[in-house]
Amino acid sequence: MKLETSAFPILDTIKSICYFAVLGPPLGVLGFSLYFAGYSALRGDLSGIQNSAAIPLMAFVIWFLPYVFGIVPAAACGLICGPFRPAFRSWSACVVAGAVGGLLSALWNEWQFGRPHEERLLFFVSGFIAGFLCARLFAVRASARDRSGAP
Repeated sequence: MKLETSAFPILDTIKSICYFAVLGPPLGVLGFSLYFAGYSALRGDLSGIQNSAAIPLMAFVIWFLPYVFGIVPAAACGLICGPFRPAFRSWSACVVAGAVGGLLSALWNEWQFGRPHEERLLFFVSGFIAGFLCARLFAVRASARDRSGAP
């Protein structure tokens, strides 16, 4: 199995860094919300599930907060995943990009902000969702551009 790389790896890397850094943190808020909904469901707390639905709305009001915790891991994920843009047409490659995003998010937030060990899973899930969705959206956008013949 040959790993597909881009014809223009430097250009695609720059594009993916910008794309992941802009879209990653807001998409990570969805992972944050899903984590709290799942955690509340496992505990049987229905009010926690209802409150987790409001997390994306609160992040919309306080728009800069996701970027405080997520812009560096998102940009690093874009840096790693950029040259492999053609491979993201498969779902398994997007899962790998999500795993890279999750690991970077968990490690960055532990190193930079000194988060307790219990929050590693929270940041991994939010980074995984953001990395997976960014990679998929980046691949869909790129494949549409490839079909149209635009550079």
